[in-house]
Amino acid sequence: MYYREIWFTNLGLHIWAGFGKRVTTAARRWVGNNSPEITSGFDQEATASVVARLAIHEAERDLAHDVIRWLDKMLKSFASKFGSGIFSGLWSPEKFFGLREFLWKYLPGNFLWVLWVRFPPVLRIFFFETSHATTTFLDTVLPKLKHSLSLTLQHYLVLAENLTWPPDSYKSIIQYVEGDDAVSLTIAQSGADFYHLSSYSFREVKEIHHFLPQFLSSDTQAPLMTLQITLRGEDSILTPGETPFHDRSLIKDPGDHERTYVNFLLDLNGPNNKSLLIWDLKPPTDIMLGTFQLTRANIENIKKRVKTQWQEKQKQEPAIHVSSFTITSAYVWVCLVKAKQISTGKVHLGFSVDCRARLEPPIPSTYFGNCVTSHLVDEDSNDLIGEDGVTTAVKAICEAIEGLKDGAVKKVQFSKMLSIDRNRLFSIGGSPRFELYNTDFGWGRPRKVEMTSMDKSGAFSLSDCRDGNGGLEIGIVLKKHETEAFTSLFASGLEVH
Repeated sequence: MYYREIWFTNLGLHIWAGFGKRVTTAARRWVGNNSPEITSGFDQEATASVVARLAIHEAERDLAHDVIRWLDKMLKSFASKFGSGIFSGLWSPEKFFGLREFLWKYLPGNFLWVLWVRFPPVLRIFFFETSHATTTFLDTVLPKLKHSLSLTLQHYLVLAENLTWPPDSYKSIIQYVEGDDAVSLTIAQSGADFYHLSSYSFREVKEIHHFLPQFLSSDTQAPLMTLQITLRGEDSILTPGETPFHDRSLIKDPGDHERTYVNFLLDLNGPNNKSLLIWDLKPPTDIMLGTFQLTRANIENIKKRVKTQWQEKQKQEPAIHVSSFTITSAYVWVCLVKAKQISTGKVHLGFSVDCRARLEPPIPSTYFGNCVTSHLVDEDSNDLIGEDGVTTAVKAICEAIEGLKDGAVKKVQFSKMLSIDRNRLFSIGGSPRFELYNTDFGWGRPRKVEMTSMDKSGAFSLSDCRDGNGGLEIGIVLKKHETEAFTSLFASGLEVH
């Protein structure tokens, strides 16, 4: 039988007995991860003492300026190694209750997360067809959905928390308040035309707004997720491979980007403006929302045309991989520039990059937290509206993606982004890899999935198609007078390709 023992001696002043010594002993038998003996042998007081002494040691050594960040990383590492069961739903034992509070009360983000703090949240609507009467849904289905949500939050506890920016913290944090924090779920009813709202034709954005949950942020606090079910399942269990990975200490900040991003936020309407209020990006009043599709055959035809034009100009086949994402993004970008009749000058396309597999070292695909950065592609509008416009756009996007091999995490130039004319800035929201049409609560695939937050961001969205045959859906927001031109350009371009 092998034991590990550590003694910590503290010298303190007692009001009743002068100076005295207190010895804290941390003892544990040598056992493997996830052993039930970890739970039974856990000592919260010993843990707190060990953590405090280590923090003091690090502060005295060379981390006095940043001991809080070190403490954050060390705590998450401790939890994932010593008590790995903590992150696997073993919250019920009283022995772990204090540590749960210790770890989750203040959860820091990484520097990539800071980048998106004040951007408008992503809003999506899932349209499902069911045969349940309203009373049956409320009495039978709704309790199951709420129970399933409760089970899911045991694995994704962070979603029940709030974003806050304490006066004594140099950056915003995710704060957990036991007994107070939860995910807001609103139940509503509507007499709107379900089939009109879930169609692929252009609809006024304002028709959809009342199907969205309220997302109330303030200078001091913002929720991480809100839900709404609007009326016109089975419980789910996470498999071991889907269990979320939370250790943020694996994400290294290569160039002190976090401090740059935090300072940028503090200087907005600052100085030292610790506000979490979401930027109020007001959309035009006459904006319309529409959905278009590119089938697998469409994408392959465009790809062949691009390769032919590329060979004619470069006298060789493209040496880089041309993906469905690149083809679709380029095609939609060109159609939008033409429909908006943008005059000579630079236009820009922003897209998000999943950094998980691109970091050194790579982090698991089950990492739960923001690990996304943003990249911009610049091109002259005259080149995009020309005969080889789609090929030009594909080349620009491919070169940007190839450049990620030299480092996916590059400092975002906020000053450049803010100086760009919004009419010349296009961006992409969502990803086909989310497989939104695989979302199933027991009623089959959704009839339609709509990303509605595009009305404020001006982005176009990409997702998988409902039929699952390899095509892509594109969500578009345009002013009313631009919709006819875009529809015509989108259709005629497919005839050419």
